[in-house]
Amino acid sequence: MEKALFVIDKEDNFKIQKHKIKRINYKTLYKEDFELSQIINKENTDFLMFSRNNMVKDRIDFGNFLHKLKIGYSSFSGIDDDEWEDQTKQCLNDFFTENVKLGIKSSKIKKIEQDSKKTSNLIFDMEQLGGCRYGLPRILKILDRYNVKATFFVTDIVNKTYADVIPTLVKMGHEVGLHGVFHEYLQTMSKDEQTKHILRLKNRFKYDIKGVNFVSRMNNDCLKSFKKNEIRYFIYPHINKMKNISIPCRNLKLKNDNIILIPLCIETYDKTFEQIKNEIIFTESKNKNKSDNITVLMHPFSDGSKSRIENTERVIEYISKDRCSQTISQTMKKNNFKIVKKFNIDIKNKYIKTLYDIFKFGF
Repeated sequence: MEKALFVIDKEDNFKIQKHKIKRINYKTLYKEDFELSQIINKENTDFLMFSRNNMVKDRIDFGNFLHKLKIGYSSFSGIDDDEWEDQTKQCLNDFFTENVKLGIKSSKIKKIEQDSKKTSNLIFDMEQLGGCRYGLPRILKILDRYNVKATFFVTDIVNKTYADVIPTLVKMGHEVGLHGVFHEYLQTMSKDEQTKHILRLKNRFKYDIKGVNFVSRMNNDCLKSFKKNEIRYFIYPHINKMKNISIPCRNLKLKNDNIILIPLCIETYDKTFEQIKNEIIFTESKNKNKSDNITVLMHPFSDGSKSRIENTERVIEYISKDRCSQTISQTMKKNNFKIVKKFNIDIKNKYIKTLYDIFKFGF
């Protein structure tokens, strides 16, 4: 069984038994990395379980913190300020209960009538319990309203906690991919360990899994591990650090590994509708005649919160007006990709990475 370290704010009063707890001041989280690292090593901790996230209270973003420690995580935090404490207690109870059924009503699969040549892939990463329990139902209603099919990358923590979520997503015509057991870093494993890890994860999900999202948590060994486990595609962070240079956002097929690289064009984190709209327009302009597809990454714990759900609906409505919004696997059937002999995902320097991407995507 995976071993968690619960990272709880000193002001939070939650009853947690039979698990290691570290109480901190979330405002000074980034000063706690050395002490937490010592505890992680001493206790052989597999992942951190947070009582907060960046949507509530002091809105602390712990992404860079986790990247520094190279450790997985989840959060049992609520996502709405006005109901945060009750939501958080419920999610904590769900985590310890396991196999909770949310009872999300699934609609019948509708045939998509949109015949536009232009397509879009809405991607949702689900690693936080609050996003699944409270954000996901709101998002699914919007997707159903606009007849949009999306791709959801789910961690096994979410899968084990909420037993009916993946079956519901599949029944509604959405695609499910792997996001890890607990958002772990594959780059900390050997190639052999990666291969066995992905296989165990696929077996736990029990569905035909074609894609994975381990953005910023991979290395080049992962490509072989994915191939051995018959993974068809993986998500790649297509973040341009030289904003005045245009890089087409198109799929790449790695010739020797026979696997598709799906570039992530747009993220919605803390952005207004107008900002996201402008990024979509910019992406369309840089794609020119090289790709008719765009990808947009969202998170239910953020985009499904009360404070952002209206913004989320505006984005989905805008995208679906002149694009056929479908799952990644559906878009891949068009075979619209550029073939490359190899691809290096180990580049650390952001500017060198941008130059490398220009060369690979741009010609």
